[in-house]
Amino acid sequence: MSAVFQPTGHWTEASIESVALVEFGTRVTKRVDAGTRYPVYGGGGATFSMDEYNREDCYIVSRFGMSEECVRRVHGKFFLNDSGLTVRTRDENLLFQRFLDIYLLGNQARIFDLGRGAAQKNLNVEAFRQLAVPLPPLHEQKCIVAKLDQAFAALDRAHANAEANISGADEVYRLAIAAILESEGSRGISICLGDISRIRAGAGFPEAEQGELEGAYPFYKVSDMNRAGNEEYLTAANNYISDAVQKRLGAFVFPAGTIVFPKVGGAIATNKKRVLSMESCVDNNIMGLMPDVDKVSPDFLHELMRATDIYEFSNKANPPSITQATVSAWPVQIPSRDQQDRVVGQIRGLRGGIDSLKAHYDMQLANISALRQSLLQAAFSGQLT
Repeated sequence: MSAVFQPTGHWTEASIESVALVEFGTRVTKRVDAGTRYPVYGGGGATFSMDEYNREDCYIVSRFGMSEECVRRVHGKFFLNDSGLTVRTRDENLLFQRFLDIYLLGNQARIFDLGRGAAQKNLNVEAFRQLAVPLPPLHEQKCIVAKLDQAFAALDRAHANAEANISGADEVYRLAIAAILESEGSRGISICLGDISRIRAGAGFPEAEQGELEGAYPFYKVSDMNRAGNEEYLTAANNYISDAVQKRLGAFVFPAGTIVFPKVGGAIATNKKRVLSMESCVDNNIMGLMPDVDKVSPDFLHELMRATDIYEFSNKANPPSITQATVSAWPVQIPSRDQQDRVVGQIRGLRGGIDSLKAHYDMQLANISALRQSLLQAAFSGQLT
């Protein structure tokens, strides 16, 4: 979360409402108002598009459903719905708009703390209106803005370069893995996935049976793949079931080592694959591949699936879906068992190097974010005038 910045002692202050206009967005609905030209924003990202706009190139503040990123800039023309608000200076000769924008951006934590509610935080607008805004002389405001804009432009370039390097590392890894699998696979045999694994979909999971935090089996849903710690192996679920419930539902128990992935809807496009770390059940939006250990190394099948885009399994419909028959008939090249072990070693060695490289760039991104906050701190403590 951003730091809270306090104005320096020799500057005067005024409440937001005394020096600026707090302007709410307009309530619209996708069903009635949807169009194609301008994105609709509220408290977060764009939700749909409309054919008219009511804001252009400005900062918005979340009003409903607040997150820690509750102040953001939206470029170009857009429509602001009633989940957000904008703050416009009353007098540019007293309070420079860009100075006000940057001050709000630097005080995201303070604004987020004005949110009320447990499940969903909504902004206490009256408290927001009373927030104190520093009012240094206009020439100082413009000096601060110029210095910050210059510094932020450099940081934006550095951020973009670091993200491009991460993306480049991912692409290098993808191409290298494809080359390894193709080279080694060409020495093996052509076979179908169904010949080297059992393939099965999950079971229905009625809402009435959900919510238990312990039990004989974790019952995984697609959303569990996003849970922290479940990035590669599924180790914890949001729901568990007893032996009795498993039998009543007729839910198949997948063995540890099963490779699972989404089989219905937009989740297919995320291309997520996970490995079960223990005996588990999965819901009917998930499919599982259980390797036949007499024919294929589980680790090799895991790496093979990691390199496969599961969207290619789908019917490409809207929404897409994947059938057991399609996956079973999917052709693959399988080298000898010794070659499989060698491939796994090559791939995991390469992944270790790529992960180290990406960690380096991730650290660069973190340092850029910290430097941005330090610059805001310096600006509003009078160190940039």
